[in-house]
Amino acid sequence: MSKVIKNVGFIGLGEMGVPMAINLQKSGIQVYAFDLNTAVYDKVTPNGIIGCASIVEMTEQSDAVITMVRNTAQTESVIFGENGISSAQRKNIPIIIMSTLSPDTMHTLQQRVEEADFQLVDAPVSGSLTGAIAATLTIMLGGKTELLEQCADVFSAMGKNIIHFGEQCGAGQAAKLTNNLVLANNIMGCAEALKFGHKHNISQENILKLLSVSTGGSWVVDHWNSDVSNYKPEATLGIIKKDLTAVLADAESTQLNLPFTELSKELLFETMQDVEQ
Repeated sequence: MSKVIKNVGFIGLGEMGVPMAINLQKSGIQVYAFDLNTAVYDKVTPNGIIGCASIVEMTEQSDAVITMVRNTAQTESVIFGENGISSAQRKNIPIIIMSTLSPDTMHTLQQRVEEADFQLVDAPVSGSLTGAIAATLTIMLGGKTELLEQCADVFSAMGKNIIHFGEQCGAGQAAKLTNNLVLANNIMGCAEALKFGHKHNISQENILKLLSVSTGGSWVVDHWNSDVSNYKPEATLGIIKKDLTAVLADAESTQLNLPFTELSKELLFETMQDVEQ
């Protein structure tokens, strides 16, 4: 019988991590959190989340650990670095990576994690801040079915659409990168539509209203005011560009031509800065 997960460690209380951890706590699972910025604990401890002084302290209390950090280097650090997850005496628990990394990175991490006597779950998310707050994230899974079933309550506490893409870690990341490829191209298209309309004295409000009820509609259109227009190069836009870099590196290794994605990567920051707010 699979072990019931009652306590979860959560590393990375950033913009997305805070509401995700809070929703996990609200579901009845006890969350033990770690972030280098301990001031952020003030945002989550009123909900019952326990802030920890170290990753090892957090791991020792946990039946599973979630990492929600920015990139590969940070992910490797919190798992394998000094006083990282793998330093804990507690072993053979799932490490759930909810950051967006490359499929190849996940393949490498899976081998290293298993050699350290842990199990790896591939679980990047989509849905932006609004989805994190509302617990309606889409969670893209890669990993062994039995292990994912063990973590089912963890996923359902944070997400609404939970899709399993394959038994191998990396499948979820490939799916997430596919989504962000489309997201970036949609952002570019919407931004340029708003710029074009502005030149013809059409308000942003009216263009978005038109697109939302026409064939040009998309998630980007529907969430332009609440989410997308607030994306910044040092935050969400930077993460999207990082993901496009990963897509293009993977495409190059397989001789796959993705010209729109190449343009989006090069022009994403400039195009968003040029949109008339």
